[in-house]
Amino acid sequence: NVLFSGTLVTAGSCTAVVTSTGIDTEIGKISASVAAAKEDEEATPLQKKLDVFASKLTTIVGVICLACFAANANKFNDEAFGGSLLKGMLYYAKVAVALGVAAIPEGLPAVITLCLSLGTGRMAKKNVVVRRLPSVETLGCTS
Repeated sequence: NVLFSGTLVTAGSCTAVVTSTGIDTEIGKISASVAAAKEDEEATPLQKKLDVFASKLTTIVGVICLACFAANANKFNDEAFGGSLLKGMLYYAKVAVALGVAAIPEGLPAVITLCLSLGTGRMAKKNVVVRRLPSVETLGCTS
């Protein structure tokens, strides 16, 4: 005589009393268990290397964008902007942001996924069965 939030009723009618909401429901408990299990997972060597790469790339791109903005500081009052300092700063800030967006490799996740799937395909041809991909990544980093 208990109705859960994910229950589908196809016919009939009833009156229900809400006994709990959010994390206190059965689905909320499942969600909390999944979140706790995810926190316990350690990052794979590939994830760690990608995180380091991303932070270095972000720092380098940020420095280049700031340098681009600062290099054009003498053009902020240019006549092309009507002599307005604010308009010139805004224009070159947009240029710096556009440069930063262009520098981030948007195809990187796709390339990494493709490389991992090709490796998995090669392992499947050799009848290697893998339950957890992170263990394969760890093996790949050993020498």
